Amino acid sequence: MSGLQRIVRHPDRINDPHARAHELASESLLGPLDEADAAWLDEHLAGCAPCLAAADTFAADAALLRGLRDDPPP
Repeated sequence: MSGLQRIVRHPDRINDPHARAHELASESLLGPLDEADAAWLDEHLAGCAPCLAAADTFAADAALLRGLRDDPPP
C-alpha cells in the first residue's frame, strides 16, 4: 500500500506518530517497507520505548504463528 493510500484510508495516522509506528511495524512483518517509511520507523523506534516494545511484540507473535506451520496444535 502506498503512503498516499494509507493517508487517504487513515487520516488520523498523519497526526499520531505512535499509530503510524504501530501500523508500519505491523506492515513490515508482511514485506519490506519503502525506504522512507523504513527510515521513519527506525528513527521513531530508536526514541520511543513503548512503540519499540509493541514492534517487538508484533514480531514475537508473528514468529510464534509462523512456528505453528511446523508444529500444528493437536
